[in-house]
Amino acid sequence: TSGFRQRELAKKVSNRPVFTFPKLFGVSALPEVPTTRYKNLFVSGGFNYPYQREKIMLIRKLLESGIDGIEYNNGFLGDEDYFRRLGEAKTCFTFCRYPGAMPSRGLEALAMGCGVATEANSALTLYFDESDGVFTYDENRGLTETLSHIINRWDQFESNAKKGAQRVRRDFDLCRC
Repeated sequence: TSGFRQRELAKKVSNRPVFTFPKLFGVSALPEVPTTRYKNLFVSGGFNYPYQREKIMLIRKLLESGIDGIEYNNGFLGDEDYFRRLGEAKTCFTFCRYPGAMPSRGLEALAMGCGVATEANSALTLYFDESDGVFTYDENRGLTETLSHIINRWDQFESNAKKGAQRVRRDFDLCRC
């Protein structure tokens, strides 16, 4: 989540100066990037939390879309299973509750060689772009269009995602901290 929101709330409650510190984002101890992808899209996390209406609508659009080869997992997965499933998929997407947030799912998916669809205002776009396998969606190009773009051109974008995986594993390795 965004530190800005917590800082503003703390200012209102305390009437004192407030300092926030960024959450540390990174990856560690990952399995190798697979060479074969068995699924088009992997979707995981909570799908039906009432405080995330926008995410519920995105999932509904995915269910109604013509995208095939989608694996859904509503809820938590252990690390081994989670990273295995990411490694089997060509792409996944992020959903940030707050503009400017850093989606850890995006870093993890990219580290496993997935093409990532993320919001245009995601902090992930400060570090990665399409040449790294990160594609944005917004009101002009929606999520299903962006995911279809990645899936239908995977033979062109796979090398970009592999390049992004190398960068995440090098630049966002928690051992560097």
